[in-house]
Amino acid sequence: MLHVIALDLGGTSLKGALVDENGAIGVREQQSTVGADRDGIVRAIVEMVKKLQAAGGEVAGVGLGMPGPLDPFSGVVHITPNLPFKEPFPMKETLEKETSLRVLVNNDANLAAFGEWWKGAAAGARNAVMLTLGTGIGGGLIIEGKLFMGSGGFGAELGHITIASDGPACGCGALYGCFEALASGTAIIRAAQEEISPKVDNAEAVAKLAQEGNEVARAIWEDEGKWLGIAIANYLNVFNPDVVIVGGAIAAAWPLFERRMMEEVNARAFAVMREHVKVVPAALGNDAGIIGAARMSWDAAE
Repeated sequence: MLHVIALDLGGTSLKGALVDENGAIGVREQQSTVGADRDGIVRAIVEMVKKLQAAGGEVAGVGLGMPGPLDPFSGVVHITPNLPFKEPFPMKETLEKETSLRVLVNNDANLAAFGEWWKGAAAGARNAVMLTLGTGIGGGLIIEGKLFMGSGGFGAELGHITIASDGPACGCGALYGCFEALASGTAIIRAAQEEISPKVDNAEAVAKLAQEGNEVARAIWEDEGKWLGIAIANYLNVFNPDVVIVGGAIAAAWPLFERRMMEEVNARAFAVMREHVKVVPAALGNDAGIIGAARMSWDAAE
């Protein structure tokens, strides 16, 4: 049976799977990339492709999602805040040479949006906004049923709108106040280390503390909802989507920030924009990027 290999490279791990033309996931692989340099990450990708290829027989191509900014047309990865790519790197060309397969590369959040539009919470929508909340914040846009990439392929870096001019500095190199610097998993951990304990090292622990009644942890999640709501209101006013999807690891804490998030959305977005939009958690969980990478690869194979 013909498959594509779909890969999702995040800030700390690499996931891969064989996916058929209907979006069904078969064999899976995952490994940590913590501490790996650029060449180590590339080696991990090549090894995973070869392992999945050996498990799946005939492969039509490879789709890779990873944090941007990157150029999906050339497959060149530019300087990435959350990965050790500090100069432009020809990812597509390198992987095609190493694997002898057709490789497509796109922003991981774009592909998460594409996956949710194909098989998840945005299925059937004409216009959708997807936010992925993890180590950083990514974004993807579906406009009139098509994945939006911008004229140079760098569009929809939704985590890097400025929402507080006096906010913290961002890893992207902007001065202050990026959405990502205020509402990413990294920002939640930073706040917890400053206000609760320097031993807190993951957002899940902050969520657990909040669920157990820790008032400082609850306040951190209230702030998360505030910043999310401000950003989403901006997206509603600009894009007028049918649906806004919130995904990534941080979305697992949905009950802790939903109320404050929607208060901000309702206070800041035009009524005509918010009355006809759904703001919902992602349906595909950690598989959204894999499903989107597979759809990208299947589209190219047709």
